[in-house]
Amino acid sequence: MKKNISIKAGVFFEACLLMFSIFGCGDKAETSVETETPHTNVRFVKVRSVNAIPPRGTVEYVGVLLAHRKVNVSSEIGGTIEKLYFEKGESVRKAKLLAEVSSTSISLEVRRARAALEEAKAALSEAKSSFRRIKNLHDINAVAESEYDYAKRSSDMARANVEKAGAAFAQAEDQLKKSRLHAPIDGIIAFRDVEDGEVIAQGTTITQVVNLEHLKIKLSVGEKDIHILEKHKHFRFTVEAIPEETFSCQEFFISPTADPATRSFPVEMIVTKPDRRMADGMTVKIKLPLVNVKKTIKVHSAWLAEEDGTIGLYIVKDGKASFTQITLGAYYDQRVEILSGLSNQQLVITNPAGLKSGDPVKY
Repeated sequence: MKKNISIKAGVFFEACLLMFSIFGCGDKAETSVETETPHTNVRFVKVRSVNAIPPRGTVEYVGVLLAHRKVNVSSEIGGTIEKLYFEKGESVRKAKLLAEVSSTSISLEVRRARAALEEAKAALSEAKSSFRRIKNLHDINAVAESEYDYAKRSSDMARANVEKAGAAFAQAEDQLKKSRLHAPIDGIIAFRDVEDGEVIAQGTTITQVVNLEHLKIKLSVGEKDIHILEKHKHFRFTVEAIPEETFSCQEFFISPTADPATRSFPVEMIVTKPDRRMADGMTVKIKLPLVNVKKTIKVHSAWLAEEDGTIGLYIVKDGKASFTQITLGAYYDQRVEILSGLSNQQLVITNPAGLKSGDPVKY
């Protein structure tokens, strides 16, 4: 009997727990439904307030270092190189004799031409004397007209021979002058491509004289930066072959016309104080300071985004990402100028990858 009572009590207790559990859980579930809020994905972003400021920094161009003067020494005549008077790398002064090309044979031509000229002059002197005597007799009707005409023709012919011989002599002397090649400027011999006894053709270049006392830089400046050269005349540059040193130069020449292919302008700068380590053909980098009185907003190019094929930026507006279309300007050092579409103090999202307009954001 006691056993049955115990079983009934246990069943009753379990039934009470079951009812309590059912009604208690029901109240809790109902409360949970009433207080739950919809789940939203909030993107944590980085932002930056933008301001219009004047441009800073520099724009870099690559140029080439060149001797301000370098002159090829070429032969105006063909012939045999009889003698060379220089070595490559040698310093020479202007007018120094560098080579003789067939000078010996041309000297003989000069001597023959001079002798022919002297003979022509002697013949002319004799013809003139004879003509004066015949003319005096002709004036008093002491000689025939035909004798007078012959004397006059002889004098005229002798004069023409002198002119012809004089021209031949001048030509021979000119050839002799051309056969002797001289240094056109002070400088250094760049190379020697011929040897004694070599036969060369007319126009053959035997060497080049380079003056490194004055150096220039040649480069091409884009049309968007040509205005910088109107504001500044002196610039800093570095030489690839001389690391960790900076040099100065100044504007010398700006081409009035741009290259039609690149829309850039050829520019030349004069090196202020050439360094003895500088050489013709070295690569240089020249920095032009940015010049613009107008204050503009500039942002890093990594902040730009694209939405529906339009370039723009994401800004924070009412706790959400808002895409704004912009107009781009000049690009310098990974920063781009914003011409329109952005205002001062706006918060620009700097990590826009994956964002869409309307996405909730926090920063």
